[in-house]
Amino acid sequence: MKKGLSEKPVLFLILLLIAAFALTAVFVIIFQMIGLEGNLAISVARILAAVMLMILFRNCFPWPNSFRGVRYIIPALIIVVWNVLYNYLSHSTLKPMAEIPGIVLAALAPALFEESIFRMIGFKKMEDAGRTPTATVISTALIFGLIHLTNIVGGDVLNTLIQTAYATAVGILFGGIYAATKDPASMILLHFLTDFSSQIFQSSGSPLNIIVLILFVAVLGFITYYGMMLTKQAESAQ
Repeated sequence: MKKGLSEKPVLFLILLLIAAFALTAVFVIIFQMIGLEGNLAISVARILAAVMLMILFRNCFPWPNSFRGVRYIIPALIIVVWNVLYNYLSHSTLKPMAEIPGIVLAALAPALFEESIFRMIGFKKMEDAGRTPTATVISTALIFGLIHLTNIVGGDVLNTLIQTAYATAVGILFGGIYAATKDPASMILLHFLTDFSSQIFQSSGSPLNIIVLILFVAVLGFITYYGMMLTKQAESAQ
């Protein structure tokens, strides 16, 4: 069974996702039973699950490379700029300062949880199976994007499709940077900044207009190009 999964890294990643989400759900129930509020319980549960993944799959985390590739995330900060610009154009307001600690925790949790699964563990398993950087980046990005389709249940179809496209492009960006750097700390930092810059704003519910849509497509195009460019560089260096 172990050998079979090692030869099928995509299946391994999907099963790991299911197991990680199930473990997180168990932690959430336990934390809520001891009195933690819903969102706080979810954040703490994801962080704890990520720590367990780091321990169980410690050979997948090249911590000595931390921040060696930090320069590669600088162009990727366009998504942080986009989050701020989008909320400005949507007339969103900043959340109260009292909520900042909770926002930090809420942004850190997926940064640790998702980067552990999709970049560190996912990349290592696919590389061990002989996948090229291009195949690895595209596979992990597609899975990263497609899990957002679950939001279609009880949600808006158009917004869910937009979220899926955005998440897939971000997956290519993050994957490309990691393929070129193997720098776990910089990836966690970039993911954290991406989520934090979005969550510090109150949701305005403003509809998309043509200017916002054009800017959104331009950002998607840039981050996809940058991610694939780094992926090709990593492939050429092999």
